[in-house]
Amino acid sequence: MKLPFTTEQFLEVFKHYHQAVFPMQVIFCVMSATAIYLAIKPNPSSNKIISTILSFLWLWMGIVYHMTFFTTINKAAYLFGGVFIIQGILFLIFGVFQNKLSFHFRKDNYGITGMVLILFALIGYPVLGYFFGHVYPYSPTFGLPCPTTIFTFGLLLMSAKKSPLTILIIPFIWSIIGFSAAFQFEIWEDTGLIVAGLITTSLLIYRNGQFHLPKYLFNCFLLTIPILVWNILLANKLPKSSVLETLLNNIPSFLLYGENISRTIMFILIFLMPLRISTTAQKKGVALFVAGTLVYFASWLILIYFPNSSWSNSVPGLLAPSYTPLLWLTGIGLIGDALFFKIPYKRWIYFVVVILFLIFHNWHTYLIYFTPH
Repeated sequence: MKLPFTTEQFLEVFKHYHQAVFPMQVIFCVMSATAIYLAIKPNPSSNKIISTILSFLWLWMGIVYHMTFFTTINKAAYLFGGVFIIQGILFLIFGVFQNKLSFHFRKDNYGITGMVLILFALIGYPVLGYFFGHVYPYSPTFGLPCPTTIFTFGLLLMSAKKSPLTILIIPFIWSIIGFSAAFQFEIWEDTGLIVAGLITTSLLIYRNGQFHLPKYLFNCFLLTIPILVWNILLANKLPKSSVLETLLNNIPSFLLYGENISRTIMFILIFLMPLRISTTAQKKGVALFVAGTLVYFASWLILIYFPNSSWSNSVPGLLAPSYTPLLWLTGIGLIGDALFFKIPYKRWIYFVVVILFLIFHNWHTYLIYFTPH
């Protein structure tokens, strides 16, 4: 499959990221050392501290790397970012709030394998990268998806009790996706990612005995998957898509951060909403979601197949893919009348976040299409 960016563009993203976030790389090293120390010498608070560290790393990768940097060359990074954010939330839920994650290094097959993976993520991965020609800042460092996922696998193998296997789903899927970089971009150190994913998943499934999907995986985020796939497949066919990366550099930072933060909060709420259809409001929500999705798709198709029409060259037409999500997002808001884990919730909270996101998103889109360049 042909990717919408080149190897040079991919490596440039690492450079821009490293320059922008320094000295976070140092902080990440301190966090990794803290997690390892607490796994070797646990105390009453160590499990929650390690879970918090893992949660922060995955949230950081989702919001900062994927949504802020990687999206400049690959719109699929919005989906990747959302999935990484979900993983960060899962570490908070299982490790901090429910205390179901326990980390304690033992000199058994699980602990030794876990420590090997951790050392590979922190030392072996960058050393191999150096010999393969991937030198800082044009290289993935700890705190970026692939080495951090390997590190995560290593810590999960050190779990002192049966871990919820749900916590493995996203890292394992990413190990498959990220492994493609080994061939697409000749980042051969990423072969360790798929190896770590297969070993960790196999060992933990074997130890746990069986795999149960918890009920909260059936949530309103499932409704957004067709829309996210649509965006990924067709984003590059929209008018002026070829200049989006250049124009992104001219978008005010507060607008980008406001859009990404509000989008993140919105998808977190959607992920936490049970998907059930029983009340009248929820049935109306389904109807509005279906109708709104069709209108949203139509707004894209008009721009793609009739780019020279008066509608496609007007402000309402060009902004239609940005403001029509109000319909299907409202539908989701009517379907989701509560949150999992007994989190207090009022519908107005979701709709305030949606409105803020749409304001930022439409403002951003307007600047892309109507700023002289």
